[in-house]
Amino acid sequence: SCANGNLLNDVLRGEWGFIGMVETDYDGSYGYMISDHCVRNGNDLMLGFNMAESNVFTDQSATALLAMRESCKNILYTVGNSGYYLNGDPANQPDKLTSLMTKIDIGVGVLALAVMAVSLLMSYAQLTGISSEVVTKQKELSSLREEHVALVTQYEKTFDLAAIKAAAEAAGMAKPSSSQVYYVDLSEPDNVVIYQQEETNVLTRVFTAMGHNFGTVVEYFK
Repeated sequence: SCANGNLLNDVLRGEWGFIGMVETDYDGSYGYMISDHCVRNGNDLMLGFNMAESNVFTDQSATALLAMRESCKNILYTVGNSGYYLNGDPANQPDKLTSLMTKIDIGVGVLALAVMAVSLLMSYAQLTGISSEVVTKQKELSSLREEHVALVTQYEKTFDLAAIKAAAEAAGMAKPSSSQVYYVDLSEPDNVVIYQQEETNVLTRVFTAMGHNFGTVVEYFK
C-alpha cells in the first residue's frame, strides 16, 4: 500500500481532497519497500534508515525529480501548517524540549492540585468529625456538671452536720468530756484461757438421761 497510486492519489488526494503529507510506517530496510516507487505514487516520506538498496534513490530522470519535488511540497506544507508554527513564524514557537517540559510541568501542577484538593477534602471531613465529637463531649461534660451539682446538694442535705448536732443536743446528747473518755491499752500480747469440761462416765450419762426422760413423762401427765 505504500506505493499504491490508486489508493494514495486517486482515493486519498482525489476523492477525499487530502493535501497533506503521507508517511510510511517503519520499513525496516528489508528490501521489499522501494523508495522510488513510493515517491512516484504519492508516498512522501519513508520511515527507515536507508540501509537497503531499495531505499536509495538512483533514478535521476525528470519524472523522478518531479515526484521528489511534489513530495517535498507536501512535507513542507504539512510542517508549515502544523502547530509548530504560530501565524507562519517558527521563531515564536518554543523548541520541542521546552514544549515537552512545559507540558510535563503543567501535568505535574494539575496532579499536585488534584492531590491538594483530595487532601483538603479529607482534612475537612476529619475536621467535621472532630467538631461533632467535641460538641458531643461538651454536652456530656455539661450533663456531668449538672449531675455533680445535684449530688453535692443531696449530700449536703443528707449530711448536714449542723442539723445533726442540733438534733443530738435536743435529745440530750452531749460531747463526752475528757474524764469520760477511756483508752484501752492494747500494747500487751493477747492471753487466751481455755476451759474444758470434765468428761463423765457412761453410767452417769445413762442416769442423767433417764432422769430427763422421767421428768418429761411427769410433765406430760400433769
